[in-house]
This record gives sequence, C-alpha cells and structure tokens, in this order.
Amino acid sequence: MTGLPAAWVEQFWKRVTLVAIAASIIARRQYGISPDAAYTYALFHDAAIPLMMRRFPDYAGIYEKCQAEELMLVEAEKNYFPCTHPIVGSLLVRNWGLPGLLGKAIRFHHEEDVYELPDRTLPGGALSLIAVTQVAEYLVTEAIHGNDLEVGADQFARALVHLGISEGDLDELRGLVATAVEESLH
Repeated sequence: MTGLPAAWVEQFWKRVTLVAIAASIIARRQYGISPDAAYTYALFHDAAIPLMMRRFPDYAGIYEKCQAEELMLVEAEKNYFPCTHPIVGSLLVRNWGLPGLLGKAIRFHHEEDVYELPDRTLPGGALSLIAVTQVAEYLVTEAIHGNDLEVGADQFARALVHLGISEGDLDELRGLVATAVEESLH
C-alpha cells in the first residue's frame, strides 16, 4: 500500500476492521459459522480495493464519486476498469495461501445472483461468510452514518433471509454492532 495517502489507508483499514468485528459478533449468533472465519473473511474481502487504487490512477476519483453519489463500487469498477475488486481479491488471497473457501467467497461476494448459485460453484460455507459480512457491513455503515457502496438494501434483505435473522434478532444485532463500533472508535 505504499504510495497511497496514509489517511485513506488508515480509514480503509479502520472500516474493514469494524466490519470484521461485526461479522464475528453476528457469526457467534449463527449456527455453524465460525466467528474466526467470519472475522478473517470480512477483514480480507475488500483487500483488493487499495491495490486497484494503486494500479489505476483514476480509481480514487471513481471511489470518491461512488461515496458522494451513493453508487455501488463494483458497478463503477465494471464500467471503468478491466477487473473488479472481488476478482483481484480472490487472486490475492490465493497468493497469500488463505483457504480456498475464503477465495471463493471473495470472488462471488458482489454477484447479484449469489444466493442462487449452485453449491458446486459457491459452497454453502462461503455463502454464509458472504451473508454474515453483508449484514455486518450494512450495520456498520448505519452505525457510522456512512454511504453504502458495497451491499445495498436488496442484498442485505437476502442475507438476513439466508441467515434466518428475524426483525427482533436484527434489532439486537444492530445494538451490538453499534456498541462495538462506538467502543472501537473511542
């Protein structure tokens, strides 16, 4: 990440860490999803964003435009660049020697039909990591009053259904995530 503005890198990792903490909290309340795996996946699922910023000189401008106009980052990437952060990220974690399940989850985490993909394409364990992280990312974005560039209301709703999270459970998770965010920021 050399060559990137230090303040941007710090903010990026601060947000990713908050999402990882939230994913771990949510996974603890799920059956069969390891909190450690959820934390690791959430920590690395967007690791290619800084790489793309470094590789493509106009990436920072597109990223800022997405934030200002509340556009989905992956859609902008598809329009402006020869690759997207999920594709680059899946290659990155493979090179780092992380488990293949994490790589598959990273590769497919922005696919619109992610919840309909067959198990041979995306194993259920990878889909559960995606769902937990989508819920975490959405709740962290709410807690910090940020703009949602990653999940969107439709995928958030689908993640809740996949995980079987009720409205009451969601209210409880929202409170737990908000408390964790508050504690992490102070």
